[in-house]
Amino acid sequence: MGKTHKKTNSGEALEELVSSIERALLPQQFRVQSRRRVFGETGTQLAELDIEIAGKLGTLPYRVLIECRDRPSQGKQGSDWIEQLAGRRIRFQFNQAVAVSTTGFTPSAIDAGRTCGVILRDVKTITEIGSDFAFRTSGGVVVFGVFIKTGTTPRVFSNQPLPPLSGVRKLRIRSAEAHEFSDFPNCTLDRLREIHPEWFNVGPDVLEDIEWNTGPVELLIEDHQQIPLTNIHAVLTFQKRCFQGQVFQIWDYTESGTRIGYIADFATPTPQGDVLHTVFVPTNEDGSENAPIVLNTRVK
Repeated sequence: MGKTHKKTNSGEALEELVSSIERALLPQQFRVQSRRRVFGETGTQLAELDIEIAGKLGTLPYRVLIECRDRPSQGKQGSDWIEQLAGRRIRFQFNQAVAVSTTGFTPSAIDAGRTCGVILRDVKTITEIGSDFAFRTSGGVVVFGVFIKTGTTPRVFSNQPLPPLSGVRKLRIRSAEAHEFSDFPNCTLDRLREIHPEWFNVGPDVLEDIEWNTGPVELLIEDHQQIPLTNIHAVLTFQKRCFQGQVFQIWDYTESGTRIGYIADFATPTPQGDVLHTVFVPTNEDGSENAPIVLNTRVK
């Protein structure tokens, strides 16, 4: 994500941005994979897929293909790309295809998207940082809160024997449907609301002993000890932190003129140097905003 605001014709920065948004919003059982190469029976490469989302809706498998283009010199994207994407959807058996462009779409492309069943999305830079974004104060300064998991290791209980976890410095988890291991629950306000919704509106500085139950999972201890479990019960403690910084880049993310959300890059000064944050603020159909989701944090 360090390249998020440095656009290239390859569209890789845009792919990273869209991938991180989808990964943050999708249920855990869905997998997001970028730039997957598809090969034929003879080993010949047939295609490279920008973003592939795969998971299950109920008992049925569901797959989405997202392709991204960031080509300012070409202007609005035309119908040929949309028709090509519709063909890929059929060829590689995707349920849905989505085209994401930073330069918009021509009228013929919009018509092709409608007739071919391809969703069209825009990511556009906002040059005038006004006051219509609820999470920002005036003057382009952003203030938002997140809940950060405290302590090195959550307290984990299971109906199966577990090794001692008191000295463990790295503990990761993978659900039965997940492709990769991840840290214990994403600690943004949005994810915390899913885990323990009654705490969301209370908002004390420290949330202690939040209980979290899982189904079948695998624990990965210190990156080398892997343990399958039928169920675990974890007790987590969160601490609320607020961030404030100067916005230097913001994008609007829309579909057919309706805002999905917006993405902001801003910097928070610290004694160790500027910390760069990329956050995504999802919006509802009525235009109201949900809690910001931290997509990336890095030291400049």
